[in-house]
Amino acid sequence: VLILGGYVTGPPRHFLADWAPLQELADDLDGQLQRAGLLQPGVQPYGIWVLVQTLQTVRRFLLLGFELELYHHCELQMVFWYSECLCDLRLQLHAVCQKAAGVQATGVAAAAASGKKEKPGKKKNRGAEKGPQRPPVAGSPATRQEVLLCLATREVCSGLVTLLSLLQRLQQLPLRPSP
Repeated sequence: VLILGGYVTGPPRHFLADWAPLQELADDLDGQLQRAGLLQPGVQPYGIWVLVQTLQTVRRFLLLGFELELYHHCELQMVFWYSECLCDLRLQLHAVCQKAAGVQATGVAAAAASGKKEKPGKKKNRGAEKGPQRPPVAGSPATRQEVLLCLATREVCSGLVTLLSLLQRLQQLPLRPSP
């Protein structure tokens, strides 16, 4: 019995199937919030969060295969390539989140500016006026550490794929497992 992040206590193979309906629900929620005007078009925080969690789970399963010694050396190139692809997708999602956070902040600031017209005779709040602000950064420091780890993992996997390919071409690794 494997416990993945405290979410599930049953066999892990059922855990991945649980994310598919959640992905649909999250995408629907993002759409409803956009139609209600609470999210800018193209901003999908809940759908992206579910996809990121799914990617992390798939990566955990791949790494668990190493701990359990499930892979034969002829399968390593495929496993490292797939892990590299998962890391690429995770990094792309992080870039989308950063861009969406900027779009959402701009939309909120524009809505706030259009809704706050000065009334005659009312004093200005001097503390409210600030210089240009930096765009928001989506995610916590833990998220940024996870992204940096993902970047490093992608580079290591890329190097291992290249190394294994070279070793196979030099016939230093058999292409098939021996019986």
